[in-house]
Amino acid sequence: MCPSTVRFFVFPAFVTLALFCGFLVWNGVVFALFAAAEALARQMKKGSRFFKRWWGEKNREARGGIGEGVSTSKLFAMI
Repeated sequence: MCPSTVRFFVFPAFVTLALFCGFLVWNGVVFALFAAAEALARQMKKGSRFFKRWWGEKNREARGGIGEGVSTSKLFAMI
């Protein structure tokens, strides 16, 4: 194969393919992060046993509960 053909057709094709594959991998990473954050938020809102053990009941009551609104006065009182 002629070097000019490699320079103008084959090399750009490989670069384009590599960039596209990198784009797909990046999208997969971002999707996985958002899916994990959504699953974590669902578990926290549901109040699973893991989070009850992790946060502790006293800590939960001090913060106003998981999934419940905490007023700004409570937040400033905690500081």
